Amino acid sequence: MNTKEFLQEIANANGPSGQEAEASAIVASGFSPWVDSVETDRMGNVYAVKEPTEISENPPIILIDAHVDEIALMVKDITDEGYLYIHQAGGFDPRTLLAQEVVIHGRQQVVGVISAKSTAIQAPEEMEKILPLGELMIDTGLTVEQVRSLIRIGDRATIRRETLDLMGDCMTGKALDDRAGIAVMYACAQELKKLRHEARVIFQSSVQEETTGLGARIGVHKWQPDFAIAVDVGFGMTPEVSIEDGLEMGKGPGISLGSNSHRKLYHMLLDTAKTYQIPTQLELTPTGSGTNGQPMQIVRQGVPVAVVSLPLRYMHTSVETIRMKDIELTAQLLAHLIADITGEKKEELLCYETN
Repeated sequence: MNTKEFLQEIANANGPSGQEAEASAIVASGFSPWVDSVETDRMGNVYAVKEPTEISENPPIILIDAHVDEIALMVKDITDEGYLYIHQAGGFDPRTLLAQEVVIHGRQQVVGVISAKSTAIQAPEEMEKILPLGELMIDTGLTVEQVRSLIRIGDRATIRRETLDLMGDCMTGKALDDRAGIAVMYACAQELKKLRHEARVIFQSSVQEETTGLGARIGVHKWQPDFAIAVDVGFGMTPEVSIEDGLEMGKGPGISLGSNSHRKLYHMLLDTAKTYQIPTQLELTPTGSGTNGQPMQIVRQGVPVAVVSLPLRYMHTSVETIRMKDIELTAQLLAHLIADITGEKKEELLCYETN
């Protein structure tokens, strides 16, 4: 399947943080034709491994990471009437949750809606109030006895929504943070079929980024890469997003510069983009990128890390929006970077310098 079809399939799948098996199974089967091996660890991380196509005395090991989990809700209480009170497992804005359809992942999947009081019976002061998450409830339509037989405290719920094509090469839907990053790795694996490379490449589909960051950390501990690159999403430009915070849609990935950025790897990404005429954007992250770049950087004695960000509008909502062009450009950039990191280049990049 092509990259867009693959992205639609994984974005429509369920994969709440800590319970990613449904989406991960699609990732594993999708990557199989494009890599040499695929394996899954006991945490649920999926690793698609592409072996070198050129012989080297000192082959680099490069790990590319994108997280497969999505933000979710968690059942914290069941009322006597059968309604479900919820926590969040990831960073939802409660204002975006009213009247949403959800799927509760209990003993079996149960569809519900997040209740919303009609404006016709709201007092004026209620109209001005933003309901906190603790006051939102899920209505499944079931009796309390039926609810308790199917759903337990701690069960997760995800937004029920399928992707939609917008105009201008855009796709919108849930979980594009960071299933779009998984699609970048998928397209990169296809690009590498056209290139020769000395590096061993591990495409890591990691779990639990939205909650603990443990999946990425465990993967780096397992593979001990020379370099790791986190592929995640950045804030796509809209009228309310400042130019300092935002990335333009359709103008290529943001290359992060900040405390998670290995300076030499950062500059090599820019040089590679210039050589192959791939547009990029600067993303300043002075105090940390808020991605798997942070936990991966501190595994063992430290791993040189870069962070590459896809422009994405409306992050952590059910209408996250990306452009396929940015996925293609990012995949091309990473594939050429991988091909250009030879054994000799590896030693140059790993030689520590202060600037």
